[in-house]
Amino acid sequence: MEREMCIYKELLKISKDKSLEDELNDIADYIYKEYGTKINFCKIFGNRWSYCAGNKNLIMPKYRIVLTEDLGLLAENVDEENWNEILQAIKKVIA
Repeated sequence: MEREMCIYKELLKISKDKSLEDELNDIADYIYKEYGTKINFCKIFGNRWSYCAGNKNLIMPKYRIVLTEDLGLLAENVDEENWNEILQAIKKVIA
């Protein structure tokens, strides 16, 4: 829980006073630099997921996670140890 709060605070600093696209790009950059995990954020239109922000070099995403009704996350090479905390922090920041 303490680790989750640290991640959340870092993501809040990153996302302050920015457009949604810039905020998501900065979050994706932070996650890649800190944890080595490439992520994309996607707009969800029914069954179709369309790239919105994040790492454009994501080749083979292993994970497809719905964050909100209209926003999802694709990820590869996830660090299982920290992933739940990272995911919860991202959900709090974009809410």
